[in-house]
Amino acid sequence: MKRNTTAIEIARMLRKKSTKAEKILWNELRNRKFNNLKFRRQHPIGKYIVDFYCNEEKVIIEVDGQIPQLQ
Repeated sequence: MKRNTTAIEIARMLRKKSTKAEKILWNELRNRKFNNLKFRRQHPIGKYIVDFYCNEEKVIIEVDGQIPQLQ
């Protein structure tokens, strides 16, 4: 990975390399399936990239598990 890779580029790579647990949870959160709330996946917030983020409720969800290898 390049040293000057932006958080947005890293988030895009993480979306492509989701873990099994993230895929399962995303299937339940996407398209406002959960309480009609809009969630974003692998969302940059400052210097962090959170697994799932709901701006309406200011909720962050982090899923434990293996960290995908980025290249």
